[in-house]
Amino acid sequence: MVLSFGLQDFILRARVLKLYRQALRTTRRAPGDARGEVYIL
Repeated sequence: MVLSFGLQDFILRARVLKLYRQALRTTRRAPGDARGEVYIL
């Protein structure tokens, strides 16, 4: 049970990091005025 929970935790972290990187990429592409409106935790 611990192994499956660890695997699920790993997959969840990978998804979150992927979304975070995608958000950073999107922010870099956005025009300067729009960047101030994007909030990254």
